[in-house]
Amino acid sequence: MNIDNTIRVFVYGTLKREGSLHVALDGCEFVEDATLEGARMYNLGFCPAIVPSAYVKTDTVEGEVWLIDGATLQKLDRIEGHPTLYQRRREIIGGEPTWVYFLNSPLTGEELERRRITSGRWPVGGGSI
Repeated sequence: MNIDNTIRVFVYGTLKREGSLHVALDGCEFVEDATLEGARMYNLGFCPAIVPSAYVKTDTVEGEVWLIDGATLQKLDRIEGHPTLYQRRREIIGGEPTWVYFLNSPLTGEELERRRITSGRWPVGGGSI
């Protein structure tokens, strides 16, 4: 991968190492384990989703930062259903602008809160994803 054309992306669910969709990052470079501040994680059953937590910067999500190329970013957009299911936006992680996929949530209020993963870690309880 040409380092001059790399893009930073934060993954927090099935795209992480040991995740069921990690193969999409084959050939990409792992940068670091990282924490995204100001986001909440929810369990959709087969995968997690995150949404920005308005005004609550103490909510965090644990994940990984990877360096990818433009073709991989397009592949991840397809996997994440960007821009319909998930919306990709830039956040600062580790002092660097990094793409993160946030859920365009059809869930609201009490239904969403029942699915909340307060630890900010996927999978819940450890094990493979």
